[in-house]
Amino acid sequence: MVDAFRHWGQFNPHRTFVLARHGFHFLKANRTRDKIYEKEGILVPPIIILSVTMQCNLACKGCYSRDYPRVNELSLSKIDDIFNEAREMGCMFFVITGGEPLLREGLLELCTRHRDLIFMFYTNATLMTREYARQIASSNNIIPFISIEGTREATDGRRGKGVYNFAMNAMDALRETKTLFGFSAVVDRNNLHFLSSDSFYDDVIGRGCRIGLCAGFVPSANKADRELVPTREEQTNFRKAICRIRKKKE
Repeated sequence: MVDAFRHWGQFNPHRTFVLARHGFHFLKANRTRDKIYEKEGILVPPIIILSVTMQCNLACKGCYSRDYPRVNELSLSKIDDIFNEAREMGCMFFVITGGEPLLREGLLELCTRHRDLIFMFYTNATLMTREYARQIASSNNIIPFISIEGTREATDGRRGKGVYNFAMNAMDALRETKTLFGFSAVVDRNNLHFLSSDSFYDDVIGRGCRIGLCAGFVPSANKADRELVPTREEQTNFRKAICRIRKKKE
């Protein structure tokens, strides 16, 4: 908790006050979920993963989004209703995924209006302008996660030429606005060794990342390359490397 306040608050009195308010809302939400369980026997989840679109401007290898319809998306009005209903049931944390969420015009503004909710926002960074970065920084309730596969070669190889530069530019913009942000990496047999190294984490920490997620490659898309899935031994070794790195890095 102390680290979270330090990294997110950035010693900014206003932001620290907002974080304290978030803490109060989470305690209140816990009591709400407990009451619902006691009264109705329903376990309300503390976190909701909301895929707001299957539209994407990239065609990453192994991604499932292109295999789904891109019509009949939830309207912003319906998403607004979901946010309100979740709050009433004591769910205060949303993971926003896609497709590419920034393709949904008006979504950031909607999340910003729900100031007592927290939004963990996945993005491929290609649409992350400095204006978006300033908007996210001022919201104090949106935590962007930049998708990156480690090296330039691995990122561009999976996501498309030039995407690595977009990710770096997005990190620069978010760091300049003192935004709490992180990275999200898909771990496969091609980049597993690099994502096990200190050099990668030293680099992203230097760029301002304060949270990181490494997700194992899941061949869920049609024609996905199953050979990219790490072996059981490689997964075990990667887990050990991450545990070691977590103890060493901020």
